[in-house]
Amino acid sequence: DDLKTVKNRILFQEQPPGGGVHRYDVQIIDPKDPIQHNNKATAGILVEGKRSILLLNNSGQADELSSILTDFQLQVHKPEDVELSPERLSQYQLLILKDVSALRFEYQELVNIKHAVQNDGLGLLMTGGPASFGVGGYIESPLEEILPVLLQTKTERKKVPVAMSVALDRSGSMSMTVSSGVSKMDLANQGTAAAISVLHPNDHISVFAVDTESHLVIADTKIGENAKNLSAKALGIESTGGGIYVFNALKAAFREVQKSGLHNKHIILFADAQDAEQPEGVFELIEQMRNSNTTVSVIALGNMGDTDAKFLIRIATEGGGDIYFSENPVELPQIFAMDTMLSARKAYKQGDYKTQKIGALVGLGASFAPELPNVKGYNISFFKSGAQQGYRILAEEDEKDPLVAHHLYGIGKVGVYTGQIGGSDGSDLVAWNAYSNFFNTYIEGLLSPKMGALKYVNAEQDGNIIRYTIESPQGPPLRAMSQKINGSPSPLYFTEVQEGVYEAETRPQEEGLMLAQIQLPDGNIAYLPPIAPIQGLEFQIKSDPESDYRALKAMAMKSKGSVDRNIESILEGDRFGSSGYPIGVYAILLTVLFFLLEIAQRRWGLLTLWRLRSSLLSGEKPSAEKSAPGYHPPEPKTPTTKTQTEQPETQKEQPEALSAMQLAKQKAAKKLRR
Repeated sequence: DDLKTVKNRILFQEQPPGGGVHRYDVQIIDPKDPIQHNNKATAGILVEGKRSILLLNNSGQADELSSILTDFQLQVHKPEDVELSPERLSQYQLLILKDVSALRFEYQELVNIKHAVQNDGLGLLMTGGPASFGVGGYIESPLEEILPVLLQTKTERKKVPVAMSVALDRSGSMSMTVSSGVSKMDLANQGTAAAISVLHPNDHISVFAVDTESHLVIADTKIGENAKNLSAKALGIESTGGGIYVFNALKAAFREVQKSGLHNKHIILFADAQDAEQPEGVFELIEQMRNSNTTVSVIALGNMGDTDAKFLIRIATEGGGDIYFSENPVELPQIFAMDTMLSARKAYKQGDYKTQKIGALVGLGASFAPELPNVKGYNISFFKSGAQQGYRILAEEDEKDPLVAHHLYGIGKVGVYTGQIGGSDGSDLVAWNAYSNFFNTYIEGLLSPKMGALKYVNAEQDGNIIRYTIESPQGPPLRAMSQKINGSPSPLYFTEVQEGVYEAETRPQEEGLMLAQIQLPDGNIAYLPPIAPIQGLEFQIKSDPESDYRALKAMAMKSKGSVDRNIESILEGDRFGSSGYPIGVYAILLTVLFFLLEIAQRRWGLLTLWRLRSSLLSGEKPSAEKSAPGYHPPEPKTPTTKTQTEQPETQKEQPEALSAMQLAKQKAAKKLRR
């Protein structure tokens, strides 16, 4: 109600909590406006100031780790309370994931974290616990690649084997594709392959594709050395139609795991939460499963409000397994891997284990290298090639698992502490006299590079082009990236336009805030001013620049106008209106008519008949010579007065003329009869 139909200026005051890019969204709410799309806008400002550390834990409250980080500007939240967009991540020097599951993040947020580490230099620290690393769903997630440790277990690890069966919904809804261009069925297949990849060689696997019946894809098989071949079979399942019959699926899977002869058995049921049929007899069957040491987990595509969600939740609850709802099929591989690791009970290990110092924190520039206390609980993982090994756990004589490791990913530093901080398995660590000193030193070493300073920096929009200009006496940037809204970066190429001044251009293809950052020759990072491309429908950017011209040309032709790209020519010429009518159709019809007449003349001599008729009406004697084509009559003579003696001759010729006329009529009639 406060806006008028003129330019409006609204003033407000806000104190940004710290440095980095801060986004502001503005929306006009007008139910009567038929075009709502252009009623919102986004803007951003770049604040030069100290950036914070973001600690994400399960409570969103201060904990054993946050209480010792008093020298840092710190924010503590639950994963659900923070939108980890590219601009929000630019406000932090370091992100700490303290025993939080990957499933508590949107998939795109994990992608954004990866790109922020790689391209912006964001530091990342992941700490261990029952909801972290492999059991936390980080296998097959975007963060698995950037960690300095491997999350899958090695083949030589000793454990009690498990027989697992996967029953996959292959109904018609699974054939639909998602944003990445692959089908839901393909992603479920990839999930099955991910589950196979984390199983031990002594484990067993079987796979069913289920519609109204259960179709055996992989019979009960010991993994052994066949993991790749088994995964290839699972990747070939196709969607055929119909809905999933749950009883048939569970019955077939239970029968197959019993063939393994193993004590521990687990079933994963993958189903659409809106199309899970045949509940009759399911829970009586589950009771038999539990009596046979068989658990059931459910991975449901959809949400808890879907029609069959309660049915699937009850299956997981009574089956002694877990229930996972996902509306983003891209998450399926990491969910399958997560449940497999949980069911095998092998990714988080508890006991009393000694630690061993390797390189300590020297690789991060620290001179502080104490001996760590024993660890009572940690996540099993393995050092990646090239990772700097700080400390390891002496679990058994032949098993030396990582406890502290770090490496450089892109321009950001990533570290892990695989033990639990606080809680039932991390109380001894918190009571350690060097606890505060150790983690403050560790976190200091993982912080992102310092923010660089430029003499001059500018960002402006020119039509579809965003142009960045910087002044850098040190030389051109070592690297420059333009951060798109969906988190995928693209390179910027700066060229020198004059001594010490560099320019780069980009053409954004989507709405929202465009971020860009550069790495200076001294290694520091500098953010460029954020800019938001115009968002209205009338300003949409097209991939073909000529399409607008073609559309305008078509419009001009329909309105009897023209298109001239030279704006000065618009004012030339008179302003008088004119109208016209298309004659193309009539010209074609006239041409056809003449063509038909020409044929008629050659076939029936209609023109000759017309000349004969004219001659008879005028009293002229027709002759073959006059009727011939190309005949030209002689020049007329000067008329003379007829004498009385000439008149009888004329009267004598009249019978001959009449006879000729009759002959001509007969001849014409014969031609017409033909």
